[in-house]
Amino acid sequence: MIPTLSPFPGIPMAEARDKDGVLDAREAGKFLRDRLQDKGWQIQQLAERTTVPDPDYLSNLLSGRINAAKSKHLKSIAQALDLNAEDIRYLNPNLVVDIAPPQGRKMLYPIPEALQDAIDRYSERAPDLLKPKWQQYLASMRFRGSRPQTAEDWYDIYRDFTRHGIEPEGN
Repeated sequence: MIPTLSPFPGIPMAEARDKDGVLDAREAGKFLRDRLQDKGWQIQQLAERTTVPDPDYLSNLLSGRINAAKSKHLKSIAQALDLNAEDIRYLNPNLVVDIAPPQGRKMLYPIPEALQDAIDRYSERAPDLLKPKWQQYLASMRFRGSRPQTAEDWYDIYRDFTRHGIEPEGN
């Protein structure tokens, strides 16, 4: 089999490209969905980190109903997913995008197992538990003695905060 040479240096020719070399909407969506999965994020978590105004629109980009490779939101999606310049050229070789390293990225705290259990168990009742800002706020807490040991303990702490109007990043 003779490989098809790409008119775009360093980018393999895919069958699913338009005449300008831009990746097909479904292929671009799949590429970004794979990166989202690598991060272990849900669409809502990605939406919170991008300029995409609506998670439904982001869902359309990731499903290939709208071509993410041609979207004005590609840069912010790329930054959130830690894509490099080569990844962006793969999606759309015509784009010139500077991906700046994150400035002052906050340290991420590991999510304790019991807190993750609380997120999994109670997020239907308390959807804010799915938000990274709440997860990091709770995970960063210091306690006298031991940390909460059960999902119920973490949920009680979360409910106490919300009852008293305490919000992460903006008390």
